[in-house]
Amino acid sequence: MHTPSYVIAFRGTLIKGNAFSRDLELEIHIIKNELHLTSSFDIAMQAVRNLVRSQVSKSNIWLTGHSLRSAMALLVGKRMVKTGIFLDSYLLYYNLHFLCLM
Repeated sequence: MHTPSYVIAFRGTLIKGNAFSRDLELEIHIIKNELHLTSSFDIAMQAVRNLVRSQVSKSNIWLTGHSLRSAMALLVGKRMVKTGIFLDSYLLYYNLHFLCLM
């Protein structure tokens, strides 16, 4: 394993202050499989694209996320793969964001 030059870390769910209502809204988008339709996802994608564009070596960039934002990091990584850019991803979650309902 190599040491990254950049780690893009997506924070977990906040349960205090103004961020709580926005995080709750994103949780609902995850349940509805609509996280990719949110402005938060657009902002995250653009930030990652900008960093990736500025780097010669893409292998020195890692994505990581906790809880709610692990779903965001996973989705951003998946979208980058579709463009041919593979980023290492390290995700940590304690809840059911990736539960598949049958």
